[in-house]
Amino acid sequence: HLYENKIPWRKVYLSRKKIQRTKSEEFLWRGLPKEQFLFQNDERIDNPDLIEQFFSDLGFEIICPEDFSSFTDQIKYFNTVKTLAGVTTAGLLNSIYMPKGGTVFEMSTPLVGNGRESIHHFYKDLSFVKDHKFLSITNFRNASTIIDKIKQDKALLEFLSA
Repeated sequence: HLYENKIPWRKVYLSRKKIQRTKSEEFLWRGLPKEQFLFQNDERIDNPDLIEQFFSDLGFEIICPEDFSSFTDQIKYFNTVKTLAGVTTAGLLNSIYMPKGGTVFEMSTPLVGNGRESIHHFYKDLSFVKDHKFLSITNFRNASTIIDKIKQDKALLEFLSA
């Protein structure tokens, strides 16, 4: 392991700011009627700045996985992460590089495929294999609602603040 004798210390929130946005007309693939979709685009949260500020105030580093200069640097960095938070995004797969026993917090966003919304279980399953604690709350793309949910759950807020 890269940091065999080091205790992970980082609390990280994954930003999606650098993800190229999908236009509504591109999102509605295969000619399915617009009415089949509850959400009309690939935005995972309506106000990324608000949610990032909230996590920053809790002591989280805000990062974009796209900013790493090499894959090796990315692996080394995530090997120092003890808590990883983000909305449903491929960036949460970086939890595989975290040492065992970390925490993954997903604001779970329904994804749309073939006109149906679904929640996948990739990050929960990966967390099980890595012996991470996995926490999830439902995210219907509203930053204020998410922040209110976290603030109302004293145990969750205390856990994320630690």
